[in-house]
Amino acid sequence: SDTAVLIDTAASVGLDKQEAKQILDRDTYASVVRQRESHWTRQGIQGVPAMVINEKYLLSGAQGIDNYCQMIAQLETDSEKPATQA
Repeated sequence: SDTAVLIDTAASVGLDKQEAKQILDRDTYASVVRQRESHWTRQGIQGVPAMVINEKYLLSGAQGIDNYCQMIAQLETDSEKPATQA
């Protein structure tokens, strides 16, 4: 929440420092960020890190390699199943 830290961070990754300051001062993207935040909160995201894979699977918190491998295997299995009609 420290604007000076955010501006310095933006500059450290190659963004224009003055433009970053103006964006933060004017809340240029605040409503877009709040909309996205609200969307993901409704989807079950309660903290970071969180990864949504294939808009179906949620991995929250720091995960080990085994969990990511298991998720990829599950995605592969799901994609091989024939679609069923209701």
